Amino acid sequence: LETANKEAIESFREIARSLNELIDLVNADKLELQLIFDGIQTIRGLAADYKFKRGLLSYDDMLLHIYQSLNRKDAAEDDSLAQALSNTFQYGLVDEFQDTDPIQWGIFRQIFLQPNTSSKLYVIGDPKQAIYSFRGADVWTYFKACREMREHHQAAEYYLSTNWRSTPSMIKGFNLIFTADVWFGAAEKDGEMNYKSVSACSSDKQRFKDLTLPPQRNTINCVDLDVTPCNGTEARERMATFIANEICWLMQQPISWIDQNGEKHQLQLGDIAILFRKGVETQPLEKALQQANIPYSYYKKDGVYQSIESQIVLHLFLAIAQPQNRGRLATTLIGPFFAYRPEMIYQVDLLQSSHPVKNTFFYWNELAKNKMWGALYQSILRHTRLAWDGDWDETRFSRRLIHQILNDIICIAQDRALSIDQLCELLYDFDRFRSSLPEDANLYQSILSSNRVQLMTMHASKGLEFPIVFIAGGFTEDRSNSFCQIYHDSEGRRVFDLQGGPVPQATEEERSERLRLFYVALTRAIGMLYLPQYAGNQQSSGYGASQPSTAPVCDFLTPAVRKKFENNKLPVATRHPWRLHGPAISSTLPSPEKRHHEQTGPEIDLIQEIIQTGRLPWEVTHTPPWLNRGDWIESFSSLQRRLEEDEADHAPVPENINLFAGAGLDEPTSNDLFLSDDEPTTSEELILLPPGSHTGTIIHELLEKLDYQAVSTDPQSLIDSSHPNATLLRQTAIQIDPTAEPSLIQRRCEFLAQMIASLFHQPLDGDQLTLHRIQPNHRVHELEFCMHLPPLPDVPELQQTDGFLVGFIDLVFQYHDKFYILDWKTNYLEDGYDHDSLAQCMDKHYTLQYRIYTLALMRWLTHTHNITDAHARIGGIYYIFLRGINSPAPTHGIYHHAFTDPNQLKQLEHELIREVTHVR
Repeated sequence: LETANKEAIESFREIARSLNELIDLVNADKLELQLIFDGIQTIRGLAADYKFKRGLLSYDDMLLHIYQSLNRKDAAEDDSLAQALSNTFQYGLVDEFQDTDPIQWGIFRQIFLQPNTSSKLYVIGDPKQAIYSFRGADVWTYFKACREMREHHQAAEYYLSTNWRSTPSMIKGFNLIFTADVWFGAAEKDGEMNYKSVSACSSDKQRFKDLTLPPQRNTINCVDLDVTPCNGTEARERMATFIANEICWLMQQPISWIDQNGEKHQLQLGDIAILFRKGVETQPLEKALQQANIPYSYYKKDGVYQSIESQIVLHLFLAIAQPQNRGRLATTLIGPFFAYRPEMIYQVDLLQSSHPVKNTFFYWNELAKNKMWGALYQSILRHTRLAWDGDWDETRFSRRLIHQILNDIICIAQDRALSIDQLCELLYDFDRFRSSLPEDANLYQSILSSNRVQLMTMHASKGLEFPIVFIAGGFTEDRSNSFCQIYHDSEGRRVFDLQGGPVPQATEEERSERLRLFYVALTRAIGMLYLPQYAGNQQSSGYGASQPSTAPVCDFLTPAVRKKFENNKLPVATRHPWRLHGPAISSTLPSPEKRHHEQTGPEIDLIQEIIQTGRLPWEVTHTPPWLNRGDWIESFSSLQRRLEEDEADHAPVPENINLFAGAGLDEPTSNDLFLSDDEPTTSEELILLPPGSHTGTIIHELLEKLDYQAVSTDPQSLIDSSHPNATLLRQTAIQIDPTAEPSLIQRRCEFLAQMIASLFHQPLDGDQLTLHRIQPNHRVHELEFCMHLPPLPDVPELQQTDGFLVGFIDLVFQYHDKFYILDWKTNYLEDGYDHDSLAQCMDKHYTLQYRIYTLALMRWLTHTHNITDAHARIGGIYYIFLRGINSPAPTHGIYHHAFTDPNQLKQLEHELIREVTHVR
């Protein structure tokens, strides 16, 4: 009993000590910091464990593992890895070194800067262009590395003193602006930003010569926004108005120059770039450019799924998921898809359940439940204002962006076999968590036209150049990071200060990054540069003295330029008032074709009309004029759907609806539901290679990435850990179903290995042509084409047809002197994979496809590779039905069509236009 009491007393004492420590943490306001620190450590451990169990590696993991291997404690005794790398790479050239970080530098120094190595290291970088700290880049590591190389390795240092991009007068302006005290200054101190004046190259080597400046304009043009007092938002709007007016005026001036090829170039819209810092700064720009009818496009604009258009698409799918929900239905009806007036919504309940309005949503719900995403996509296009309404307000909602979001999200839903609820959840997650987005999925698609003004962030502009540049951002202050302050200590180590409160070093480093960002933006200009001049509203809004603005335009851009003006040291610049062209935008560019259709009949209450007549408000009773122009874009998927509809005697696609179908959105058919070979499909095969487009996509990626030459006839060798394709096969087996048990993944690997071994050594021509013989330089995977089909003058009904066919060819390869097309198929053929069954399938489903592919290949060979006899160099097409490859019969699963008569190919374009136009 006495022993038990002692143990109990000791336990209570331990509890008391823990409570006292907790009280101390609370009293010292350190509990929150400790929780944050512990939370970070826990998340790091969980993430590492998750990746380890699944064999996952990120790019950062690969770097960290190499760094740890090279810098472990026993590296002094065993430096075999560093020595092996040093012996392999005699020279190391690291470009853009200003964007390095401590991990990367630790790798380079261990490989190239050890005493026992003869390797040489060259680092190339400009610290003034270090603008990616938000991605982990650390310019202080650059300074530390340069100092170490100079002091301990006697490294020579070289400076590039010639600017090869800009005109001589522009370079003079840069030399003056960037040496201002409020910018980099002229001092050259180690470990600090500084600017060394540069000179222009000799006139005979200039790539941009004899620029004719317009009247009353100079190389650098300063736009005075302080004519009357304004805040930062108003200054931004004034600059947008000036830019739109100025572009209209510039396009009427005889501005030209001699390019690097010695040819005279007249100014075009694509020669003009407008640079901004953040997405919010584009709103007044877009409005001003649209009002002036100036075409523009974005370069890598981020935030697709954080846009209002993404919310509109989400509300549409929420209404489809629950068509009986009045609130969700009403939200969609007042949106741009249907444009109901708000006062009409209270009467939605008057609609009968059988009314076409509600019927449409219930029909869409059924399509979504059955995961018929292609059919749903086409139906949305046909039965909403998205495809045809000329009254669509582009200044509020981008129809093109809604098309992009719809197309992308439908493709993801089909590839992943999502339910409608999962699709809605995915859209919601894309808005909240950008990290869940596929690579580049959050970028606005660029318009493929060179004759558009280019809008881009200053970060995205790095490495680019433009004859004329407008700076349109930096009028407002950045929000301070309330969570932590980030800065570097005296030893160059990055510090994350969680204690709160301002830290002067952190403030100074943030300002330094803004200086570098605007340095990059200004130096994109070749011939003309427009800079905003705005001192900021300095009046205090509260108690105490007013504080100078930290907005970049106010903090250093305006002071630097005005100081040079005052001292008359900037002869290459001219100042202009922002209302140079008058207070309102006066567009002189030709207006684009108006896309409005006239309303017929008196305007009545729409909701009463549809209640009484049953007519849908979005029915097209006549063809909008702009849809008669005959311009159309098709993919094989959309053409194939229409062929199948015609064969099934379905209602044809309305002639006045211009479908913009994306490749790959095939409506589900029986051929998409199962995968099989010519023998009865076993349940084991369905488990190893599940049905659906998700599996097909992954198998396509496998066949694209395989090392063809390394594939042997022995399936077992392919999954041996030492084989070059082993890792890829295992990753494919996991990606097909990441939740599968290890034993199933192993069986799937063996199944795939058997299929690959058989496929790659099967003579496609019955003789010597096998896939494993095709060298990498003799094959092109996923060959993209956008093929123009002109009208046929001898066919009256086709004279107005002027369209494009877009798509991808799985594989184009060369064997001897012939070129071949190969297409992988994973779909199920009920009648088997013998020659007759394949011929029947091809005739029914894929004849049009391979004709399109053949014509695209002929044009690619002719126009890209200057092969004049392309029609005689095409050996034929191969369609590989992968489930038939494992059949005992050697030729099962392989369909080959050879073009024996070159004249047959010459007639192909004429025939193809007839077929394509027929299905339209």
